[in-house]
Amino acid sequence: MKLCVSLLAAALALSMGLPTQAVETTVWQIGNLDDNYAELAISGSYAAYPRQFPRDVSFTVGKDDPAKSWPFIHPGPDDVWARPRAHYSKTHPFAVRFDLPEQPKGIFTLTIDMISTHPTAPPTYSISINGKGGEMELPGGSDAALTDPSQGKQFVLRVPIPASSLKQGRNDLVLTATRGSWLIYDGLVLTNDPDLTCTEAAVTGAALTPTTRFVRSGGKLRQLADLSVRFSQSMISADAVVYAAGSTCRIPLNSGPLGEAKAEVSLPEVTQPTTVRCAISCRGRFRTQVFTFELRPQRRWTLYVQPSAHVDIGYTDYQERVIKRHNDNMTAALDLCAQYRGFKWNTEAAWVQDNYLSLMPATRKPATSRSRSRYPGRGSTLKFPTARCSPAKTYSTEPACRGTARRTTSPSRNPAARSCGPP
Repeated sequence: MKLCVSLLAAALALSMGLPTQAVETTVWQIGNLDDNYAELAISGSYAAYPRQFPRDVSFTVGKDDPAKSWPFIHPGPDDVWARPRAHYSKTHPFAVRFDLPEQPKGIFTLTIDMISTHPTAPPTYSISINGKGGEMELPGGSDAALTDPSQGKQFVLRVPIPASSLKQGRNDLVLTATRGSWLIYDGLVLTNDPDLTCTEAAVTGAALTPTTRFVRSGGKLRQLADLSVRFSQSMISADAVVYAAGSTCRIPLNSGPLGEAKAEVSLPEVTQPTTVRCAISCRGRFRTQVFTFELRPQRRWTLYVQPSAHVDIGYTDYQERVIKRHNDNMTAALDLCAQYRGFKWNTEAAWVQDNYLSLMPATRKPATSRSRSRYPGRGSTLKFPTARCSPAKTYSTEPACRGTARRTTSPSRNPAARSCGPP
């Protein structure tokens, strides 16, 4: 079953007063839109992505072949298998470059047909056209589609694009999974109906959601809220003015190709439910629309940040490089201890301190017990999965840890408090 989402399509048809089915011509197409990805690059072999697309995707319409230049899968930042080993978090933009021989007219529609998405971590999908963009969260799919497209949970996204968002000559479309994991393409197509015109825009919905985040400004706490506004058209630039507790906050809004704009609003902290008004206007496009929300007080939280570096010897990189990286971290941590009085560094394993003190020159070692006391070590010499160790083996690391504590005069944690790894 194919889930189809036509963003803004109904609103566009109503505002134009025209039938929803119009005559369209195809500007360009990638893939066959046949519920299969056999015609796309590395079809069914997702692990080949980093080897064949080390610089991600740059596709020029009319020049590149989808069988070689457009992969069937689009990785997200959660997909370790798709990124170079040196990167620990990376997005993978897919760029499409295309030319329009004449001045754009009417309404264009970008259709993105997806075979499936990751079942538990579906991506947040970003669409940018000539530098203006928006994003949406995609629904979860099925990982069985990685090798069999018929097992996917298909999803179709249709995005109307006004001619004013495009230009004669070169245009750039960039698709990115900004959060989450992968999606699988069936194909993409851009169509155009030059006779359609959009005569009226409107705000179709707005929401103000309080957060648990606070900022201090001018000696007073201010409460942060997330403003979300949906428009009947894409690529709308508007202004929102939020009135709350005698304060006024003006925010610019840009809807992007998905017709939704999001912004963070700074409001006075409230101690009881308070009415908030939001006026949204767009110069000459539609009359000012006013929305009313209730802002409730939020609990304050104190966040403690404990800087640390995970210890895995030879797992994330070669052993020599890991050792050097930990020593560099210790040097940087000591510099920060000297610069910031409240800074403390957790080495996670006593081995890090022991190794540093045995290899680094005396000029870089902590000179006083005060600086030593600000990098407490864990109670075990090496981090290991306690679920796989007997109690006797676990406690056998205690003497080495206490020895490191005596040599460095650093406060070693209770040796019984071990770091527990996966079972």
